[in-house]
Amino acid sequence: MTCATSVELSDEESIVCVSLCIRSLWLIFECSRESKEKSSAPDKLNILKEEFKLQRTYFQELMDNFQTLCGMGDPMIALRASCTRALAVQGLLSQLVTPNSRSPQFPLSLIPVYKFFFPNNNVDSIRRFEGGYTPSAEEIDRMKNSLLNDGPLVNLTTLAQAVLQREHAPPQSLSFSWNTLDMLLTQPWTIHPDESSHSQSDFDNLHDRIRSYVHADERGFRIRPLLDKLDTFARGRRLLILFSAHAKYRNRADVVFRKEFFRSRDFLEAFACCLPNFIRAEENTPEVCRDFMEKVVRHDDLWTSLQVNLEPTQWLNRPSLDKLRVFEDCCTVLDLTFSVLEDSREVNWCTAELGSLSHHFESFIQNALTGTGRATSFRLDIISARFRNALIAQFSNDAGTTSVLSQWHVAFLARVICALGLRDDEDPEFWMSYTNGGRIGTVFMAKVPQIVQTAARDGPLLIFSQLGLLVAKGVPLEQSGLELEDINKALELQRKVTGEKTHLLLNNASNRAWEALGQLLRLVEDLHGEHTGTDRDILQRLLQTINDVNRRRVSG
Repeated sequence: MTCATSVELSDEESIVCVSLCIRSLWLIFECSRESKEKSSAPDKLNILKEEFKLQRTYFQELMDNFQTLCGMGDPMIALRASCTRALAVQGLLSQLVTPNSRSPQFPLSLIPVYKFFFPNNNVDSIRRFEGGYTPSAEEIDRMKNSLLNDGPLVNLTTLAQAVLQREHAPPQSLSFSWNTLDMLLTQPWTIHPDESSHSQSDFDNLHDRIRSYVHADERGFRIRPLLDKLDTFARGRRLLILFSAHAKYRNRADVVFRKEFFRSRDFLEAFACCLPNFIRAEENTPEVCRDFMEKVVRHDDLWTSLQVNLEPTQWLNRPSLDKLRVFEDCCTVLDLTFSVLEDSREVNWCTAELGSLSHHFESFIQNALTGTGRATSFRLDIISARFRNALIAQFSNDAGTTSVLSQWHVAFLARVICALGLRDDEDPEFWMSYTNGGRIGTVFMAKVPQIVQTAARDGPLLIFSQLGLLVAKGVPLEQSGLELEDINKALELQRKVTGEKTHLLLNNASNRAWEALGQLLRLVEDLHGEHTGTDRDILQRLLQTINDVNRRRVSG
């Protein structure tokens, strides 16, 4: 109670004091219970019941006192009390999972804490227990699991709600809140990658409210640190869900709540290793995977984090193998991200962060991967094809194409146009001049609607042809250094690019786009007759795919 009311104590002193109080209290209660259990008195059972009742009464008074202080009109005292209660609860829960704890099961003395966090759970059982009924082992285990699995989440949500309500408290009170929130994220048991619950839903709703408030309200800057803590917490939970399916990284709870997670080389490697298994898991539907990756991109700064890993200066004197590994990990993450989010309406592909990442990719290849072979170039071309396809889909689905306002929008659009060979015949250098951004004038805006329409119409077929050319140049495999898996990715992407959603676009594609496909067809037919074995099989599959698309033109 002193920690909750004394403004003379520093943040560090308060945190240490709460921890020592809880540990001492826990030891006193454990020793007291042990002495009663060892008693040879004939009414030993009644003595134990009285002991649990005494301890339960103590915790009930403790929670009631906190509740009174947290509801006070003085925002400084109310907020300090909320922080102290959160630290006390964390200390109690940590004692439940301490290896040397002498409590073999859930202590019934903690029922007041359970009631505070879960007022609607097991109401009848608790009421009967307080009237003298002894809960069954199953009921005790259920309460313990709820408190351990969801208690930390409810504890954090309760504190975050208190901070939001008391945002106008003095700065020193808010400082204590930020330090307390940091402490709540230091325990590796604070998050369990379980299925969604009411506790998770309550946290998500509050998180969204705070995010909207910080970004929309002019006074939201006061609780910006709160949003940062909740972002870190939410990202940590997502990563634990991802890691839980991989034996090597299952116990990485000690690191996932660090703010700089993705910006560490080791962490990026872990993410790239676990992500493919997560995407392929049968229980993870396309909707689940899309929601996961949307949050990683929108809320976890994926583009910026990958850019940091590709920063050229940190690779100047590193071995070539290390450079290749970071490139492979970045490619794996980007490839899966583009693949999962190809139908997303929540991700903006035309952001400054993604544009900067593309520049870093090019710089990394030029400065760190010289002479690494065709396989590296092949993987980058696959990612580029996915990227162009996503950009075309976004521009073509945007009814207001004239909303292209930033230099990164301009650069993205210009790069796609030049890469697909869609430049204006009358002024071929016009779009080249915009590949690094440029001033948006009346001439540019006049050209945008027509070029976007052209890109949406011809883009899928041109990307299909570029991928086909990539596969054709990949044979023979022995000479190219490619694996069959690389070829399969290109062929699979071809099928996606010209799927059912593009049927109308293919029918309306220009003669120039169909001529590019015709040139590819003739090349593949010639190569098909020159190769044998696996190389011939690859070309046969490519030939079949080209003919399938050609027939769609005839039917159209």
